Amino acid sequence: MHILASGSAPPLPGFLNALAGPLDHFGYWAVPLLVMIEDFGIPVPGETVLIAASVYAGAGRLNVVAVGVVGFVAAVAGDNIGFAGITGMRWLRFLAFNALGAALWVGTWVSLGYLAGSHIGTIYHYITEYFFYVLIALAVLLAGYIALRVLRRRHRATPTREPTGKSPKSDDGRSP
Repeated sequence: MHILASGSAPPLPGFLNALAGPLDHFGYWAVPLLVMIEDFGIPVPGETVLIAASVYAGAGRLNVVAVGVVGFVAAVAGDNIGFAGITGMRWLRFLAFNALGAALWVGTWVSLGYLAGSHIGTIYHYITEYFFYVLIALAVLLAGYIALRVLRRRHRATPTREPTGKSPKSDDGRSP
């Protein structure tokens, strides 16, 4: 049974293309499966499949509302499976904050992926073209931040001489 909408969409670029197979084969079912497993705590590409499914929706191959709903339900379910109550938080409080976080998380990624839609090839091209420059800028900013922190610590660690109003004395008690 073919779940995807008819029509040809451009292939997903780069690492997103690795998820085209599961999305083409399983459609909407790939999203809750991978998102729930990831939110339970197993490292799988749940967020990435959510983004890829959203890009598919933006290109007309999936329904964006369905992607958002299954992503939200899977995120909440996965987090609740992983809930052990170790922190002492009550489950209903956890559920409320979890649902809020899942709504924001899924809403953000589904919206961004959907808006990218059929423009993902162009977006990916510019991201890969300027990635090296952004990485250099981030490294410079990080180095500057670290240097600033080190200088502040050294400044705090340096003893300061408080003025006492008296002239300094030599070891034998006389003024210099």
